[in-house]
Amino acid sequence: VMSREKSSKKKFYCKAKTDVTIYDFANSTKDEKKRVPTKATAWTIDDVLHDINVDFDSKFKSLAEVQKEIKTKARRSRKSKQSNVNVGCDETDVHLYNDYSIDIWHKISEYIRPEDVGVFSLICRKTYQVVCSAIFWRNLYKRHYDNSVVIPKNLQINNIKQNQGLRSKVIRSLFYFYQPFVERGLFLKDIHCVTNKLCLTMWYRQEKEMFLFCFKFKPKESKIARMKNKNSVYTNPEEGCQLLVIRTEKFRMLPPYYSGDLYLKSLNYTLSQGFTHYKITLNLANYSKHIAEPLIFDPIRNCKVIDWWCPEYYNEISK
Repeated sequence: VMSREKSSKKKFYCKAKTDVTIYDFANSTKDEKKRVPTKATAWTIDDVLHDINVDFDSKFKSLAEVQKEIKTKARRSRKSKQSNVNVGCDETDVHLYNDYSIDIWHKISEYIRPEDVGVFSLICRKTYQVVCSAIFWRNLYKRHYDNSVVIPKNLQINNIKQNQGLRSKVIRSLFYFYQPFVERGLFLKDIHCVTNKLCLTMWYRQEKEMFLFCFKFKPKESKIARMKNKNSVYTNPEEGCQLLVIRTEKFRMLPPYYSGDLYLKSLNYTLSQGFTHYKITLNLANYSKHIAEPLIFDPIRNCKVIDWWCPEYYNEISK
């Protein structure tokens, strides 16, 4: 007895063989063969469709229509992704990138103003490489050089030929030549900017009836600053240094232990007791949070902070 599964398979096989009837084969429009083949004829799909006259064009889409529909769907999905990523952006915002040669950036750098050097270096990696090169700083110096201005010997044009410390020399020279920088040096800086910086050294000197106290501060050096200092063009031992200059009529002895690693934790600039003068209180401390004895200067005539690039900075150090 044959199982149901086997009998169903046999029936399916028989039905498959009788899809094309003898009547369809006998009345076919094709010409009769001269010799009756002894083997079964290999029927093609086109032959069968032609004989049974099935109109597939009315039921299925053509290949061109399918391809066109796929392209439109892909275009819509691409636009939806861009709209999801760039939410709030204009439709006309198209990002185009051009990789220009470094020679072009060197040519453009010849027209950059000194105050725009930082912005120019942030455009791309190649502009940063241009700013780090010696030829950039040398050209910047030559563009603004003025024979009529008296400058120190180490900043004269003969000493600019060396790459060692070229950047710092050019920046210092611009505060002699370049008028916007000369005017900028006249403005007083906020004295609280030296807070939380390392006190490298301190000294005093007497000027007629006045006493001048100088404190040299420097911020904690970062890894990026150390990497830049390895470049001979960027070498500058005074990078980031500032001078706090206090002018007073009364002498104040500086204790010897202040020559250690002390940081300025706070600076108080207030009115003195008589409300006629100002006084300054400096609170210094080391890494162990040990606060040293406060330095109080009362009364004072004036107080100011001088950056390393100002001409007055080196005048105070050399005295």
